[in-house]
Amino acid sequence: MKLFTIAQFSSAFPAWTQPALRNLKFKAETRQSTKGPIPGNGLIESGAIVRVGRKVLVDEERFFDCHGSPHRSQTMIA
Repeated sequence: MKLFTIAQFSSAFPAWTQPALRNLKFKAETRQSTKGPIPGNGLIESGAIVRVGRKVLVDEERFFDCHGSPHRSQTMIA
């Protein structure tokens, strides 16, 4: 389990910007709209987003299990 803060994760993986990660974090929980509940994106249930008090951490392995490997194209070529 390798945990990153949102800033550290976006530095390690530049394709995932801080605003994009914050958006995924916001949409990770079920939320209410005028048309009813909107289900979360599954990051909390999978354990990809870990909250320790106010700090939000991203588990690299579980995040890429949910959103695909950053090196998927390299493994397909090899």
